[in-house]
Amino acid sequence: MRVHPPELIDAGRLILRRLVADDVERMAAAVARNLEHLQPWMPWATKEAGTVGVQRERQFAVDAAWEKGQEYNYLALTGDGEVVLGRFGLHRRIGPGALELGYWLCADAEGRGYATAAAGALTRAALEVPDVHRMEIHCDEANLRSREVPARLGYRPVGSGVDGQAHDDSSSDGSGGATRATTGHAHGASVDNQEVPVGEVAYVSEVRVERREGSLRAAYLPGDEEPTLYGMHGAIAEHYGAQPGQFPSHASTIDHLVGAALG
Repeated sequence: MRVHPPELIDAGRLILRRLVADDVERMAAAVARNLEHLQPWMPWATKEAGTVGVQRERQFAVDAAWEKGQEYNYLALTGDGEVVLGRFGLHRRIGPGALELGYWLCADAEGRGYATAAAGALTRAALEVPDVHRMEIHCDEANLRSREVPARLGYRPVGSGVDGQAHDDSSSDGSGGATRATTGHAHGASVDNQEVPVGEVAYVSEVRVERREGSLRAAYLPGDEEPTLYGMHGAIAEHYGAQPGQFPSHASTIDHLVGAALG
């Protein structure tokens, strides 16, 4: 008989609990509230997906997939279990001995370290399942924030490609704020059960990120009075189809990451 991962996972700053029928109203409300936030990345993010009826229909498939050991869907909640932060899932669709981790977060939960904490805890739990030896996270190339999560957790890049299969699995309600790309290029990263970093937490950085016009984000970092601005410029803006002068030019997330690494 196949061994399943735990139905409740303590991720420190949040909890991951198996998604059950009693959650359909909360799930529908979270999707409806975050449609604009999710639609650029999730093909399943339609107005109908934010209704209780559709979520109830999907829950039948979610329950069956868990029992069969095909997929494991979790609701991400604050530590007290009161506030829905998003949805995470593990999917057996990348070959034997492996699971793909997908997720999405509510807009007001981004930039607080929840995705990294939850993905790390879920990775460790998944690798305790006897027949699982490899984990992968597939991210849309344009979703820079999601691409940062596997890197923080010690996942190794394994290249990019085109995924022509649309997934309506909804662990992202579909599988991810870091999700398998359904069109365009997908970046993959993997980790095996020898490389998940586990240890005592030395420091937790509290960062608040504000969405501003277009691609512009303002990050309020510890120790700085003024926010750090992230955006697009030059070849990056051109790659994503921004028109000249459409948005103010600012260093991108990758520019700041490179600067931090070199510093």
